[in-house]
Amino acid sequence: MKKIYRVLEIIVTIVLTGGIFLGLSNIVERKNSHVIYDDFWKQNDNYDVLFFGSSHMMNTALPNELWKKYGIKSYNMANAAEAIPTTYWVMENAFRKTIPKVALVEVFFVGSESKVTLEQESQLHNFFDSAPLTITKYHAITDLFENPKDCCSYLFNYSLYHTRWNDLNEGDFYPAISHNRGAIPLLQHYTPIIDENKVRLYEINALSVEYLTKIKRLCDNKGVKLVFVLNPYAAWTQNYTGNWDYERITNELGVEILDLREANVVNIDLDFADGAHLNISGARKVTFYYGDFLISKGYVENGDTKKDEKWAELYKGYIRNKIELLSECKDAESLLTDLNDIDFDFDIIIRDEQALSDLVKKEIQSNCTTENSQIAYDNNIENEIVINIYEKDTDSLLLKKEY
Repeated sequence: MKKIYRVLEIIVTIVLTGGIFLGLSNIVERKNSHVIYDDFWKQNDNYDVLFFGSSHMMNTALPNELWKKYGIKSYNMANAAEAIPTTYWVMENAFRKTIPKVALVEVFFVGSESKVTLEQESQLHNFFDSAPLTITKYHAITDLFENPKDCCSYLFNYSLYHTRWNDLNEGDFYPAISHNRGAIPLLQHYTPIIDENKVRLYEINALSVEYLTKIKRLCDNKGVKLVFVLNPYAAWTQNYTGNWDYERITNELGVEILDLREANVVNIDLDFADGAHLNISGARKVTFYYGDFLISKGYVENGDTKKDEKWAELYKGYIRNKIELLSECKDAESLLTDLNDIDFDFDIIIRDEQALSDLVKKEIQSNCTTENSQIAYDNNIENEIVINIYEKDTDSLLLKKEY
């Protein structure tokens, strides 16, 4: 009998110790991953589309706006600087939770010669910290990292975050909730300088071919329509001089590719946040291009947003997120990148048009329409420009900014 009690004591001790350890890990770990992905892991939604890839997709696909315009349910699973092997394992983990009708996989990083890029090592926790501890997650980490110490920091991240005690704040105990469904829209503006001297075609390396093949096999086994994607970026700037032979690999695998680099979907003068990434204006245009593409191909159908009370309620949170983002804009140029927003109307009051920057003039000229904006002139206002933002459905004032 004593032996039985002793065994029970050991089991209870192990369970209590494990529970305390898990609780401490949850407290000290960074909350970025949970803010971005908890909506995905905790909700039992059936998705029409999942987006995968690097920051070229993370900053581009806007699931909420895709739902608002087309009724298409989606989630953005992309992560910064993500190489193709990592994308494969993100897909494996995501497909344990839900099987979408379509996977749009952005393939910019086919030139990476490592499974995890140097830039990505600090970003990979943004996905895996919130992913459930399963055999699939174990296989992912042990495949991506050879060093046991690295594996441990992803599978049991207390070993990584245990020094954060002095950095803890209210957000660690009450994490913020993002309603962006994985997307991270950008509001800054950048005009790329294009080099028209296009460079030679590079072969996609064997590592990327291996994992693109695995992605194809995974989607085939799960009955998921796979489409490779190249989002618009300033392909011929000094920072992006490589051009990979996408046509060869897509032909070999029999996968459709949606190449938007030269599709005239975005305005190069207005829709970039930097040389590689679109701002929210460009992201919205590409997102709607996705919607038209998916429906015209028959891969998904238009959904009825009026009957979907759950997503409608979540969309209200997304509007609050956008207003919070706009409220942080330090200049009119950044705020006006969102002038083509489908949820807002704008009143713009200008003191002296001649004093405005050329960029502000161009943004107003290109994106203002009689349906969403009114422009007035008043030389008595204190600042150069006043921007009032109203909710389109209610006409209630959401934000007033002066610059």
